[in-house]
Amino acid sequence: MRRAAPKRRAAPKKRASKRRKTGPPATRRMGGAIITGKPVSVPSLGSCIRQVTYGEVDKANVAWVGASSTGSEKFFMSVIAEAMIAKILRESKDIRSDKEANVDVGTSIVDSIQVHFIRNLVKDTSVGGGVATHVVRMDINTDSSSFNGIVYNVYASPNLVFQDGVTYVGATATPGWNRILYEQAIQGFYPCMVQVFRSQDNSTPQTLVYNDTQLGDMQVTMSVDGSHRYQNVTPANHPGPEANVPLISDTNRNSISANPLSGKLYTFSHLAPKYNTGWMNRQTLNNIVDLNLFSGRPLGTLDRTLGNDKSQQWDYAAISAYGPGTFPQLPEFQRPPLRAATLFSNVKTTGPVSMSPGAIRTFTTKFSYQGTLTRLLTGLTQITRGSIASGIVDHPGKFPTIGDSFMMCLNPTMKTRENESVMLGFQYTKVGKAFLTSKRGGFLPTTNLEYEA
Repeated sequence: MRRAAPKRRAAPKKRASKRRKTGPPATRRMGGAIITGKPVSVPSLGSCIRQVTYGEVDKANVAWVGASSTGSEKFFMSVIAEAMIAKILRESKDIRSDKEANVDVGTSIVDSIQVHFIRNLVKDTSVGGGVATHVVRMDINTDSSSFNGIVYNVYASPNLVFQDGVTYVGATATPGWNRILYEQAIQGFYPCMVQVFRSQDNSTPQTLVYNDTQLGDMQVTMSVDGSHRYQNVTPANHPGPEANVPLISDTNRNSISANPLSGKLYTFSHLAPKYNTGWMNRQTLNNIVDLNLFSGRPLGTLDRTLGNDKSQQWDYAAISAYGPGTFPQLPEFQRPPLRAATLFSNVKTTGPVSMSPGAIRTFTTKFSYQGTLTRLLTGLTQITRGSIASGIVDHPGKFPTIGDSFMMCLNPTMKTRENESVMLGFQYTKVGKAFLTSKRGGFLPTTNLEYEA
């Protein structure tokens, strides 16, 4: 009997490789996104600000560049302040709730805005002694009566600002509400009540137009989308025709001596790097001052400054960039740290990054928040002053808890001489939106009453 031919076995399917890829996509390819919070939808009646910052970084041997998901204090405080003033004007039925509106003499509805600030005593937070509340009032004049005039107060004839009945004490005597919110927050004071008057304080009688005793409990819906582009514009340096001729900068990316860059990308779980306490305790006082400048704390966020200007506390650029000469001469920072966790306590991920000559890379950030106004201000700022007049406190308050950030450390891939150039072009675009809604009161208790008629 003839036996049937055996069935031919199918070739086994190739199984997909299970080799683990280190790090999330954002750190593997120098792209992707840092996402903070759940996505939110911000109503169109709120604030919407776009900030574009561009420039060039030129360092020797090493460059550190980075940004936060929230942007600088000046940026996110402006987003919050615009939403707050839009809410106040809208509730007051004032035409300036339309940002383009400018009120003529005799037709204004809001002439004076008065905000009460209260000290928020939080565990492990250092605040100055003495005063527990502040009352800040802005009297609006005709020349600065537009929406932007109220928020930013930068016109030639500014609105007058008073604190507790006297001229405002701060970096400027006539700040806008974006700066007022920031300067009060770094002292540990947060808004709790707003009153709006038809006439100014020095006129009689005053008419109360709007009053909200739960300003700090207003719900804020906020988002910040950031796009950070970098281009390697490091020139190909080569000697001139004679030995004593200075180096010639060749910007041809196909040059044989073109300079690619390589290094590491670090992401952090706060809006700036946070140093390990043990490592910081071994540094000199001068190094600590420069390291705080590098990380943006406690003077500001990573987006705070370009260069080494310790006096900058408000007029921030949108990038941090450091190298020898503008960065402390610590060996740990001259190349990408091998063990970032020994220096930074809040580092999340690390990954390699490289940029060929002329290459452009993009890193995106997304920040979203939904909660009370007080919690947002406490989470985004750090108490650094006992009062504006008394200066910086010895022990700053709690490190800001909201936001994320990233930094890159870049070196020449092929180093051939001392002080070799590292040059980057950059363009940062931030779009911030925010909307405020009044706090909804709780339900009244109900009781069933039964009685015989």
